Amino acid sequence: MKLITLVCSLLFVSHVHANSVDITDLKLREFIPGASSSVAYFTLSNTSKETRTLVGVNVEGIGRAELHQHQLIDGMMKMSQLPSLEIPAGQSVTFEPGGLHLMLFEPDAHQNTSDKKTAVFIFKNGEQISSQGQVISLMRETHDHSHHH
Repeated sequence: MKLITLVCSLLFVSHVHANSVDITDLKLREFIPGASSSVAYFTLSNTSKETRTLVGVNVEGIGRAELHQHQLIDGMMKMSQLPSLEIPAGQSVTFEPGGLHLMLFEPDAHQNTSDKKTAVFIFKNGEQISSQGQVISLMRETHDHSHHH
């Protein structure tokens, strides 16, 4: 009986592993009434010794989410969709206004600033990491300049 318990314990432990990427400061901007899209910001920190490739994000209550970036091209800021994003080993990538960001489309209901939403980050190696974020108002975002200093 002790051997069976030990084997079951070892099998359980072999399937438990720490996340290789930490997700912090997840904030989802509320949808403006009548708007078809919004945006989310966060930081990904790759704590592993290998590059991790983000291939998608599923957000609770949102029909579709896409990885996007802003780039200065010929003196103009242009936005483009990314099919994936590599996060080098031991490095962090920040999604923020004017740079990388997660576009949100097709909300299933009005998002309130008191809401917390779960996002599942999907990586090329099959790893999926959940994180919870706060819905924030556009007004708060435009008046909070502390992250720009």
